[in-house]
Amino acid sequence: MINGWSILRSLPFLLITGSVPAEDSAEKPLIQLREILSQTAEKGDATISGVVIKRISPGNYLIHDGTGTLEVDIPHHKLPPGGLLPHTPIRLQGVIQHDGNESLEIDVDTIHWSF
Repeated sequence: MINGWSILRSLPFLLITGSVPAEDSAEKPLIQLREILSQTAEKGDATISGVVIKRISPGNYLIHDGTGTLEVDIPHHKLPPGGLLPHTPIRLQGVIQHDGNESLEIDVDTIHWSF
């Protein structure tokens, strides 16, 4: 007879996912960080998909997508309890804002994570 514990021990991992939806949860176009960093991406709605590299400070994280690395500021109420851990897959939806100089900001509307 197989008990519940044997079945749980045989599972390779446990996937925990979460998200905080925006009021307007329509899918935004997927943009590579390389485009954002080179400022070839236009201002406006975008989706960024990558991995958390590290937490810089509460709410500030380095995100990497294979084409570039960007610091993002995520509002505390949109983060999971305890924040995000390094190597956490993440998908951010928000608005790209350039001020014309070197300053770049992504105003995060929606965040999805799994760990």
